[in-house]
Amino acid sequence: MNAGTFFNPNGRMSRGQFQTAFLVLVALGFVNALSALVPGAAALAVGSLSFFLGLVLAYMWVAIWIKRLHNANVTGWMTILIVLGWLIISMVVGTTLQMVLAPESMQMGASGGSFAEIMAASQETARQIAIPSAIAGAIVSGGYAFILNAVLKNDGEENQYGPAPS
Repeated sequence: MNAGTFFNPNGRMSRGQFQTAFLVLVALGFVNALSALVPGAAALAVGSLSFFLGLVLAYMWVAIWIKRLHNANVTGWMTILIVLGWLIISMVVGTTLQMVLAPESMQMGASGGSFAEIMAASQETARQIAIPSAIAGAIVSGGYAFILNAVLKNDGEENQYGPAPS
C-alpha cells in the first residue's frame, strides 16, 4: 500500500485491499478525533490542524470508495450516496452521544449567554465527549465500511475501470 492508494481515485481496489485501507483511515480518524482533548491556547492551533486533516481524510475515504466501487463495476459517483448515508448515521450517533453524555450543552445556545461563554462551554463539552465520540466514530466508520465492502461484489475480470486488482 502506498500514497497512491489513498490519493488516486483511478483504478480498482479488491475487498481485502479496501479493508486494509479503511482500517488505516479509521485509525487516523480516531487519533484526529482526540484533538478535542488539547487544552488551553494550543486548542485553536490543534483544532485548525485537525480540521485540515479531516478534509484530507475525507478525500482519502472518497478515493478508496471510488476504487472499491470501480472493482464492483459501479460508477464512482455512487460514492455520493455512500457519503450521505455515513453522514446521516454519524449525525444521529453524535447527537445521541451529546444528549446522553452532555445534556446541558443542548440548552447552551438558548441560555442567552455571551458568545465567549457559549464558546467556552462548547469547548468543555467537546472535551467531555471526545473519547466516546472518537470510539463511536471509529465504530460507525469501520462498521459501515465493513458492511458495504462485504455487500459489494468483486468483479474478477477486466472492466471499464481497468484490470482486476491482484
